[in-house]
Amino acid sequence: MVVPYISIYNTCYYDRKGGWPMKSYISIKKILERKHFEEAEIVAGEKGLGHQIKWVHVVESIQISNLLKGSELILSTGLGWKEEPEQLFSFVRQLIDCHAAGLCIEMNTYIKDIPQNVIDLANSHQFPIILFHKEVLFVEITHDIHSLIINNQYQLLSDLEQYSQILNKMIIEIDQHKDVLLFLQKYLDVQVFAVFHSGKIESFPNMTEKLKQQVLNRKKAENNERSITKPVQIFGDTYAEITIVSTGRLLNDFDSLILDRTTTVLGQFWLRDLYVSEKRIDSEKNWLTDWIEGELREDVLVEQLSKTERSSPFTGAVVWVCKVKDGTDTAGSGRVPAALNDLVGLKPSLGAWPTKGVVPACASLDCVTVFSHSLEEAYKVDAIARGLDQEDPWSRDLANPQAKLPKKICLPKDDLTFYGPFAKEYKKAWDGAVKQIKQLKIQIEYIDYQFFAEAAAILYDGPFVAERWADLGGFITEHPEVTFPVTEKVLRSGSQPQHDAASVFHSMHKLQEFKLKNSKLLQDAVLVTPTAGGTWTRDQVREDPIKTNSDMGLYTNHCNLLDLCAVAVQAGEAAVNLPFGITFFALSQNEGLIEGAAETFVNKMPAKQETTLVAVCGLHMRGFPLEKQMLEFGATFVREAVTAEKYQFVKLATEPAKPGLIKKPTGGKAIELEIWEMPLSSFGAFAALIPAPLGIGKVELQDGVEVPGFICEGYASEEAENISDAGSWRKILSGI
Repeated sequence: MVVPYISIYNTCYYDRKGGWPMKSYISIKKILERKHFEEAEIVAGEKGLGHQIKWVHVVESIQISNLLKGSELILSTGLGWKEEPEQLFSFVRQLIDCHAAGLCIEMNTYIKDIPQNVIDLANSHQFPIILFHKEVLFVEITHDIHSLIINNQYQLLSDLEQYSQILNKMIIEIDQHKDVLLFLQKYLDVQVFAVFHSGKIESFPNMTEKLKQQVLNRKKAENNERSITKPVQIFGDTYAEITIVSTGRLLNDFDSLILDRTTTVLGQFWLRDLYVSEKRIDSEKNWLTDWIEGELREDVLVEQLSKTERSSPFTGAVVWVCKVKDGTDTAGSGRVPAALNDLVGLKPSLGAWPTKGVVPACASLDCVTVFSHSLEEAYKVDAIARGLDQEDPWSRDLANPQAKLPKKICLPKDDLTFYGPFAKEYKKAWDGAVKQIKQLKIQIEYIDYQFFAEAAAILYDGPFVAERWADLGGFITEHPEVTFPVTEKVLRSGSQPQHDAASVFHSMHKLQEFKLKNSKLLQDAVLVTPTAGGTWTRDQVREDPIKTNSDMGLYTNHCNLLDLCAVAVQAGEAAVNLPFGITFFALSQNEGLIEGAAETFVNKMPAKQETTLVAVCGLHMRGFPLEKQMLEFGATFVREAVTAEKYQFVKLATEPAKPGLIKKPTGGKAIELEIWEMPLSSFGAFAALIPAPLGIGKVELQDGVEVPGFICEGYASEEAENISDAGSWRKILSGI
């Protein structure tokens, strides 16, 4: 795959005369070919003729150490030391210390010769000294060399752009990163090293492992101008470091920019490679996931095992595995956690599963339940666990349910109440679930939900808490402060004098009225409500555990009191990473109705896909030209956000103009951006389209959370406008 690019490289970048790449800078050797230097004499430092010239200065003062930045060619008549020739030694020493490129002196005007100690000093530091034995016009020399330098800069920018275009075309077709590194090596005529985070080292041209390490260690120790190292960043982490080493010329800014472009392209290539590799691994392992989730037939599984490992001990045998967990449910403990964790929670009718061995919470209402990833798994467990236990006084002989559709679905007619910091999100999710329910082609009946709420209140506000104390009060009394504090508080409330025998019978009579009403209402019907009345953070629950748990179980507490069966299923998300669920209820003798209705609902739900958050701060935001690209890749807007105060915001010199986000160790600003959610299946292809110097990395938000998002290579800030104070791309474009 590398041959076509080497061919392009030969055509575009090789000097026709010598066959080697053209110099990427103006050297002293190059300017000696100019007409003004035809009769010039090199008296010292001939080995330094490869020094780069960045500018030309005429200097007649001998104190110049604070005036130079390096790589300047100095022109002088010697006026500054004509009275004290020994000052020339100090002058040359200063030039060497300031990394000047060389010194040109017009002879015979003020000085006649160059002392030997000056020549020796220059030779020892490879510092060129060039003599003009005839009068020359310094203004013409400076104009000529400056024009040469400026024209060379324009050519380098053109070369840099053409190099980038070739690399961008290259990564579309190549299948190994070595092609890029080999191209870099031949383009700059340098030794190239790639040091991966795993410790592996590659070199171009190749050399032994021992020699690779020796060269790298020596160059790092020398810290000179013959080696440059740049990291390759993927999602904010260093995937590899690329080092170029020159054995001849000094490296320069152009080499550094070429290396920058190369590392950016390598990052894109490796990101794409990682994405493709992960997709391949996922594809190869899908059959195993399907097996674990019970979605493979026996013959398909045997075939897959045979393909994967011909000598597999599993060939010819099948083991079916369900990922399930049992729990207990008195007031909703088998359904609310299911909803909060994107699971199915099946609570059969009272007594359908034996409760022998279960630590009682409220023995007459306790159920054993199952958490699972699907209805199919839950009912497989139900078929095994269900049955009459002659030793369990609460056990009942209830037949396995047969799934069928109800004649109607009952929904609360009034707006439901939600609690906690996500109440609005829960309300919106419930409204969305109702829309899905209406599409099931089952009659909808809106009912007065009030009596279900009144029944629920009996569980904790009535004498049923005394049943809890009857079962566990002896233990609590004998072992004070051993039980979790809030649990002990709830249990001790059952010992209060108001929960006397009369209150028990009063509540039982009230429940009997509710059961009669319920049996008429849910004849051949199911009731549907949200599974949870809200959710909170752990810290918020710790602050007020009784209130938060009570509100969470707002729509579950009535279930066992009214002898209902229930199944909680997933119903999408209330917000990002905030699952939302609904529960189907039916009379204990109609368990097949909730199975049939829930299956129909789940099958109509849009398939859930894996997603990732993406932070955007420019043209991909809402209302800007590339918003359509976000939508094409299946992304949806989540919220507006702000970065941590650690970023420089720049306006890149591109067409159209676009911003870049650069993280700084100090002095950064907080920048406004948008958070979008994109399918992982689209993310890799989306990231591969992003042009340098932009890329995808981790963006730190104001709350310290890091999300994938647009970042910019640091080198881009050199030619970009700093717009950090604006804090927003929208403000920049609106002129605020």
